[in-house]
Amino acid sequence: MAAIMLIGIWTAHAAAAEPDPEQKISAFEAALSRSPGDRQAVRALAVLYHQRAAEYAQVQEWPAAIAQAEKAAQLLPSERQFADALAVLYNNYGVALQAGGDTEQAIAYFERGLRYSPGQLPLQKNMAVAYVDAARAAFEKKEYARSESLLQRARGYDVESVSVYVLSGEIFYARDDLYNAQAAWEKALARDPNFPGLSERLRKLEQEKKRESNYRTRESGNFRIKFEAMEKQGLAEAVLDFLRQAYRDIGREYNCYPGDTITVIIYPAPAFRQWAEFPDWAAGVYDGKIRLSDDAMDNPVRMREILAHEYTHALIYTLAGAKVPLWVQEGLAEYSARQFRQVEARRQRRQLLFSAARQGSLLDFADLAEGDLRLVAGYPREKINLMYAQSESMCDFMIQRLGIYRIREVLESAGKGKPFADAFAYVCGRELAEEIAQWRRSLDEP
Repeated sequence: MAAIMLIGIWTAHAAAAEPDPEQKISAFEAALSRSPGDRQAVRALAVLYHQRAAEYAQVQEWPAAIAQAEKAAQLLPSERQFADALAVLYNNYGVALQAGGDTEQAIAYFERGLRYSPGQLPLQKNMAVAYVDAARAAFEKKEYARSESLLQRARGYDVESVSVYVLSGEIFYARDDLYNAQAAWEKALARDPNFPGLSERLRKLEQEKKRESNYRTRESGNFRIKFEAMEKQGLAEAVLDFLRQAYRDIGREYNCYPGDTITVIIYPAPAFRQWAEFPDWAAGVYDGKIRLSDDAMDNPVRMREILAHEYTHALIYTLAGAKVPLWVQEGLAEYSARQFRQVEARRQRRQLLFSAARQGSLLDFADLAEGDLRLVAGYPREKINLMYAQSESMCDFMIQRLGIYRIREVLESAGKGKPFADAFAYVCGRELAEEIAQWRRSLDEP
C-alpha cells in the first residue's frame, strides 16, 4: 500500500503565519516585480509560498498545495527544504490518485517527486507499488509482456518487493511455465512467509506439476494444448481446430484477438474431478487456462459448445480482467455457446426461464454479481440451471437492444476501473437496473 508522507511548515525566517498571508504574498510579489534581485524579498516570499502549501496540505488540497510549493522551489531552487517539501506533496497527491484508481497519473506524480528528491525511500516504495498495480492491471487483461515490463520498473525502485515476485510467478504460471512460477513464488515466500495464500498455491502447483509431468503438448497459433496420452492426439487436434475457428469468429464479434498464448489442458475425467476448486458438474472451466474433461469431449457438438463457452471467458478476461459480474461472465459465454446447443436443451432452458418468471422465482442478479462458479457450486441443480438460463437471456436482451459492440465497450470501461453498472450507464446512456427491469417485463409479454 502506498504511504502518505508528512510536510512540516518551515519557519526559519517567519515565526508565525501572517494575519493576511495573501495580502503579504501580493506585496512581496509586487516588490519583486520592481526589484527582481531583492534577495530578502525572494526568501520571504518563498517561505510564504511554503507556508501556504502546508496549509493546503493539511486539508489534503494537493493540487493547490503543489502550486504553492512549486513557486517556493522555483524561487530558491538550491534550498533543500523546499525541494523536499515539494517532493512530499507530489508523493501525497500520487497516493491519492492511486487510491482513486488513476495509477498512470499517480506514477507521473511520483516521478516528479523523485526528480526533486531522488533519495526519498517512501517515494521509491510508492513508485514500486504503483508499477505493480499497473502490472497487475495489464496481467488481468492478458497483456503479459507489458506486465513483465512494468514489473521490471517496479524492481528498479524496490528490489525486495514481495508483490513483484508474486505477480511474476502468476505471469509464469499463466504462460504454463510451472518451474519458473514455483521459483518466483518461493522467493516471495522467503521474503514474507505469511503472504496470504502463497503456501497453498505452491502446494497446489507442486501437485499440478506431478499431474502434468507426462502430458504431451501441441502448439499452434495462439493455443497450447496439453493432453495425457497419445490416443488423445486426435481429440487435441479437434480442440485446436475449433479454437482456431473461435479465435476468428468469436474474436470478430468482440473485435478482440488475444496476443498471448492460451493454454488448454485436457484431463482424464477422474483427474478433472479432483480439481477441487470447481463444481463437480462442470465440463470445463477457465481460470486463466482452459481446463477440460476428456469425457465431455466425446460428442463433437457438445465439445464445440463447451469450447465456445470457455473461450468467451478468455476474451472477457482479456477485455475486462476479473471486474465483471458473474452473471455477465456466464451469460455472454452461454450466448456464444448456444449456437452449438441441442434444440431440446434450448427448449428446456427457455421453459425453465419463463416458468420461473411466472412463479416469481427469478434469481436476483445482485446475488449473482460477485465471485466465480464456486459461489454457486452449492446451489441445487435446478437453481444452477436457472442461473445460466437467466444470465444468458439477460445478455441476449442487452445485445439485441444495444449491439455486441456496445457490450464490448462496457467490458473495456469496467476493465479500466469503473464498476460494471457505472460502465454500463456511461457507455449506453441508461441505468443497468432499468435495463434489467425491462428484461423482466419482456418475459411477461406473450
